[in-house]
Amino acid sequence: MDKKSVVFVADLSYMEKLEVALKSLCAHQGHWKIYVLNENLPTEWFALMNRRLETIASEVVNCRVSAESFKAFSLPSAHIHYATFFRYVIPDFVQENRVLYLDSDMIFTQDLSPLFEVDLNGFGIGAVVDCPTTTEGFNAGLMLIDTAWWRQHKVTESLFDLTQEHHQEVYGDQGILNLYFKDAWLRLP
Repeated sequence: MDKKSVVFVADLSYMEKLEVALKSLCAHQGHWKIYVLNENLPTEWFALMNRRLETIASEVVNCRVSAESFKAFSLPSAHIHYATFFRYVIPDFVQENRVLYLDSDMIFTQDLSPLFEVDLNGFGIGAVVDCPTTTEGFNAGLMLIDTAWWRQHKVTESLFDLTQEHHQEVYGDQGILNLYFKDAWLRLP
């Protein structure tokens, strides 16, 4: 069975939440390739997690991200960390053409692998409407990403440019992602 690829972003303060998310993800199905974008998680943690995940034919990949280019972006509230902008560089680390980005503070109550069968209809992402905040924008906490599309359309570079221009006017990286994709994203149920 092919592994499905997922991405989390975490730092030391989110390690417990990340572990809960991983357990709930793997409780419903194995065969995951789990990328964790981070700047400071211990390499020993990855070794331990890989030993545990081996029993369900899954693995976790340590993706070190240099935070310097992200620290200049303003944040909409104190509970949001600059690491949230790490989502921009997912295609730099993920080789697979499709990946599911998940916030590291989520708990999963069912198998997420059916999302990988969704036809994105030529869009770069599929996401869920950010209710009740809006009926137009999406919540960036769960995104089905076509990484090949992102690379082809140079999305990472565009997101950095938009962030430089608008980071003080919108709600963090979610606001920037919504600016970039506007109506060009697939609504997931």
